[in-house]
Amino acid sequence: MAKRSPKPGRPPAQQGVDRRQALLDVAGPLIAREGSDSVSLREIARAAGVTPALVAYYFTNKQGLLMALLEEISGRVLGMVDQVTQMQSASVLADFIHGYLTVIGRAPWIPQFIVREVLSRETPLQRKFIRDFSGPALARVREVVGRVGGGSQLDDELDPGLTIMSLIGISVFPFIAHPVLGRLIGYELTPQFSERYSRHVRHIMAQGVLAR
Repeated sequence: MAKRSPKPGRPPAQQGVDRRQALLDVAGPLIAREGSDSVSLREIARAAGVTPALVAYYFTNKQGLLMALLEEISGRVLGMVDQVTQMQSASVLADFIHGYLTVIGRAPWIPQFIVREVLSRETPLQRKFIRDFSGPALARVREVVGRVGGGSQLDDELDPGLTIMSLIGISVFPFIAHPVLGRLIGYELTPQFSERYSRHVRHIMAQGVLAR
């Protein structure tokens, strides 16, 4: 029986390899470090060991690649938050912190990407971030903090909104500031560091946020 030819323009399948995901895995850290204005699709293709045509096949252009990276981030973080909020746990705040830092520990480029490509300027990417990610994520985090407050675990003197801001800030800052603080304090963005920092943040939040 003759072997069926692939459709025109479609890259041949390679068993066990998700080429689109492999491109995202390469592009995310590269763009987070250098910035999308400084990185061409050709450079991304070279770093991934594929042709530029393959990048264009999956993402059309750089804007399509950036949108896909944002969707990748959204899926990872929102999936974790949904999992935590569905758990009927007395330690929901600690579970959220641990889950978030676990996700970031596996992809430490995420905070740098958000700061560089999303927060720094008003673009279609920023609008998509607000609409599809930060809005839903904030609602879920409010639910987490509300459950802590509703269970009389939250310190009465704390503002829930500012508590969310503090929680996000303390969680992501070491990853954003790593190019400088990593050298000064001496840490690398590894899963082991994320686990250690998760214990540290949970201790701080328990001492400073929860009612005594």
